[in-house]
Amino acid sequence: MGILRHPDFRRLWAADLLSQLGSRLSMGAIPLLAVLTLNASTLQVSLLRTCETAAWLILGLFAGAWADRIRCRATRSSPRTTRSPRSSAPARADCSSNGSARR
Repeated sequence: MGILRHPDFRRLWAADLLSQLGSRLSMGAIPLLAVLTLNASTLQVSLLRTCETAAWLILGLFAGAWADRIRCRATRSSPRTTRSPRSSAPARADCSSNGSARR
């Protein structure tokens, strides 16, 4: 268990554990709260869960596309700034082919 000896990993693991625990609890607690306090019907509770899931799906798609663009842009610019133009030519040629590597 060598990885558990690193304090940074333990902090990351604990933060992820708490985040997932909170997500799982809210998955059950929000519909239960809607039923007990608002006297929500079955249809209303199912619509509540659908809206919750749809929000994560839509935000996740846009955030993923944004992260891919940022990552690719940084990948393309790093060889240009750290190497001479002659040595970075293969990296630029690969990025200019829309990311499709030749195999």
